[in-house]
Amino acid sequence: MPDATPGAARTTAFAGLALAAALALTVGTAPAAQASGYTYGQMVDYPLVFPVVGRVTYSDTFYASRYNGDHHAQDLMGPKMLPVVAAASGRIEYVNWSSNPNDLRPDKCCSLTLRHDDGWRTYYIHLNNDTPGTDDGKGWGIAPGIRPGVHVQAGELIGWV
Repeated sequence: MPDATPGAARTTAFAGLALAAALALTVGTAPAAQASGYTYGQMVDYPLVFPVVGRVTYSDTFYASRYNGDHHAQDLMGPKMLPVVAAASGRIEYVNWSSNPNDLRPDKCCSLTLRHDDGWRTYYIHLNNDTPGTDDGKGWGIAPGIRPGVHVQAGELIGWV
Protein backbone atom coordinates (compact mmCIF):
# COMPACT_ATOMS: atom_id res chain seq x y z
CA MET A 1 0.00 0.00 0.00
CA PRO A 2 1.39 3.45 -0.83
CA ASP A 3 1.96 5.84 2.04
CA ALA A 4 0.42 9.31 1.93
CA THR A 5 1.94 11.79 4.33
CA PRO A 6 -0.08 14.99 4.10
CA GLY A 7 1.46 18.38 3.65
CA ALA A 8 0.37 21.74 2.36
CA ALA A 9 -1.92 22.10 -0.64
CA ARG A 10 -0.94 19.78 -3.47
CA THR A 11 -1.92 19.48 -7.04
CA THR A 12 -3.37 16.06 -7.55
CA ALA A 13 -4.65 14.22 -10.58
CA PHE A 14 -7.84 13.16 -8.88
CA ALA A 15 -10.44 11.14 -10.73
CA GLY A 16 -12.74 11.38 -7.70
CA LEU A 17 -13.28 15.03 -8.41
CA ALA A 18 -14.19 14.17 -11.98
CA LEU A 19 -16.89 11.96 -10.47
CA ALA A 20 -18.05 14.85 -8.29
CA ALA A 21 -18.30 17.09 -11.35
CA ALA A 22 -20.19 14.42 -13.26
CA LEU A 23 -22.70 14.09 -10.43
CA ALA A 24 -23.06 17.86 -10.32
CA LEU A 25 -23.75 17.85 -14.06
CA THR A 26 -26.35 15.14 -13.59
CA VAL A 27 -28.37 17.20 -11.14
CA GLY A 28 -27.65 20.46 -12.94
CA THR A 29 -26.53 22.43 -9.90
CA ALA A 30 -22.90 23.25 -10.63
CA PRO A 31 -22.53 26.01 -13.22
CA ALA A 32 -18.75 26.18 -12.69
CA ALA A 33 -18.40 22.47 -13.35
CA GLN A 34 -20.75 22.64 -16.35
CA ALA A 35 -18.64 25.35 -17.94
CA SER A 36 -15.44 23.36 -17.44
CA GLY A 37 -16.06 20.86 -20.23
CA TYR A 38 -14.82 17.84 -18.25
CA THR A 39 -16.32 14.44 -18.92
CA TYR A 40 -17.07 11.72 -16.39
CA GLY A 41 -13.96 9.78 -15.41
CA GLN A 42 -11.55 12.23 -17.00
CA MET A 43 -8.35 12.79 -15.02
CA VAL A 44 -7.93 16.44 -14.08
CA ASP A 45 -5.23 18.49 -12.41
CA TYR A 46 -6.96 20.13 -9.45
CA PRO A 47 -5.33 21.72 -6.37
CA LEU A 48 -6.43 20.22 -3.05
CA VAL A 49 -5.36 20.21 0.56
CA PHE A 50 -4.74 16.61 1.61
CA PRO A 51 -7.87 15.85 3.70
CA VAL A 52 -6.28 13.99 6.63
CA VAL A 53 -3.76 15.44 9.07
CA GLY A 54 -1.44 12.59 9.97
CA ARG A 55 -0.05 9.45 8.45
CA VAL A 56 -2.50 7.40 6.37
CA THR A 57 -2.34 4.55 3.91
CA TYR A 58 -4.40 3.85 0.86
CA SER A 59 -4.63 1.53 -2.08
CA ASP A 60 -5.71 2.68 -5.50
CA THR A 61 -9.20 1.21 -5.71
CA PHE A 62 -10.87 3.94 -7.76
CA TYR A 63 -13.00 2.15 -10.40
CA ALA A 64 -12.34 -1.24 -8.76
CA SER A 65 -15.22 -3.71 -9.16
CA ARG A 66 -17.49 -4.05 -6.16
CA TYR A 67 -20.58 -6.18 -5.61
CA ASN A 68 -22.84 -3.26 -6.55
CA GLY A 69 -20.73 -1.75 -9.34
CA ASP A 70 -17.51 0.19 -9.60
CA HIS A 71 -15.95 1.93 -6.58
CA HIS A 72 -16.02 5.69 -7.15
CA ALA A 73 -13.89 6.86 -4.24
CA GLN A 74 -10.43 6.81 -2.76
CA ASP A 75 -10.40 5.32 0.75
CA LEU A 76 -7.77 6.66 3.17
CA MET A 77 -7.03 4.52 6.22
CA GLY A 78 -5.51 5.76 9.44
CA PRO A 79 -5.82 5.54 13.20
CA LYS A 80 -9.09 6.71 14.69
CA MET A 81 -9.35 10.37 15.62
CA LEU A 82 -6.93 11.73 13.01
CA PRO A 83 -8.28 15.16 12.00
CA VAL A 84 -10.10 15.38 8.66
CA VAL A 85 -9.89 18.79 7.01
CA ALA A 86 -11.62 20.49 4.09
CA ALA A 87 -9.81 19.71 0.83
CA ALA A 88 -10.88 23.12 -0.54
CA SER A 89 -12.79 26.19 0.58
CA GLY A 90 -16.54 25.90 0.20
CA ARG A 91 -19.92 25.37 1.80
CA ILE A 92 -21.04 22.28 3.67
CA GLU A 93 -23.88 20.99 1.53
CA TYR A 94 -24.95 17.84 3.40
CA VAL A 95 -24.30 16.31 6.81
CA ASN A 96 -25.36 12.66 6.92
CA TRP A 97 -27.19 13.20 3.61
CA SER A 98 -29.32 15.98 5.13
CA SER A 99 -29.27 19.58 3.86
CA ASN A 100 -31.29 20.75 6.89
CA PRO A 101 -29.02 22.44 9.48
CA ASN A 102 -31.59 21.61 12.16
CA ASP A 103 -31.75 17.88 11.35
CA LEU A 104 -28.28 16.35 11.09
CA ARG A 105 -29.67 12.80 11.05
CA PRO A 106 -27.44 11.30 13.74
CA ASP A 107 -28.82 7.85 12.87
CA LYS A 108 -26.99 8.16 9.52
CA CYS A 109 -23.63 9.30 10.98
CA CYS A 110 -21.04 10.11 9.72
CA SER A 111 -20.64 11.76 6.32
CA LEU A 112 -20.28 15.21 4.76
CA THR A 113 -20.53 16.74 1.32
CA LEU A 114 -18.49 19.88 0.67
CA ARG A 115 -19.40 22.05 -2.31
CA HIS A 116 -16.24 23.95 -3.26
CA ASP A 117 -16.45 27.64 -4.07
CA ASP A 118 -15.87 26.79 -7.76
CA GLY A 119 -18.71 24.23 -7.91
CA TRP A 120 -16.76 20.96 -7.48
CA ARG A 121 -17.69 18.62 -4.62
CA THR A 122 -15.81 16.37 -2.25
CA TYR A 123 -17.48 13.65 -0.21
CA TYR A 124 -16.27 12.55 3.22
CA ILE A 125 -17.80 9.18 4.01
CA HIS A 126 -17.18 6.73 6.88
CA LEU A 127 -16.02 9.38 9.35
CA ASN A 128 -15.50 8.00 12.86
CA ASN A 129 -18.76 7.34 14.69
CA ASP A 130 -17.26 5.86 17.87
CA THR A 131 -16.78 7.41 21.29
CA PRO A 132 -13.00 7.95 21.61
CA GLY A 133 -11.27 4.76 22.73
CA THR A 134 -14.22 2.50 21.84
CA ASP A 135 -15.93 0.78 18.93
CA ASP A 136 -19.41 1.61 20.22
CA GLY A 137 -20.92 3.48 17.25
CA LYS A 138 -22.22 6.15 19.64
CA GLY A 139 -19.86 8.99 18.78
CA TRP A 140 -20.09 11.96 16.46
CA GLY A 141 -17.30 12.16 13.88
CA ILE A 142 -18.17 15.65 12.67
CA ALA A 143 -16.47 18.73 14.10
CA PRO A 144 -18.48 21.19 16.23
CA GLY A 145 -20.22 23.87 14.20
CA ILE A 146 -20.11 21.90 10.95
CA ARG A 147 -23.59 21.84 9.45
CA PRO A 148 -25.24 22.50 6.09
CA GLY A 149 -24.73 26.08 4.92
CA VAL A 150 -21.52 26.70 6.89
CA HIS A 151 -18.60 28.00 4.82
CA VAL A 152 -15.21 26.42 5.60
CA GLN A 153 -11.70 27.27 4.46
CA ALA A 154 -9.34 24.79 2.84
CA GLY A 155 -7.53 22.97 5.66
CA GLU A 156 -10.21 23.70 8.29
CA LEU A 157 -11.19 20.85 10.66
CA ILE A 158 -14.45 19.18 9.61
CA GLY A 159 -14.29 15.78 11.33
CA TRP A 160 -12.22 12.77 12.35
CA VAL A 161 -11.12 9.45 10.87
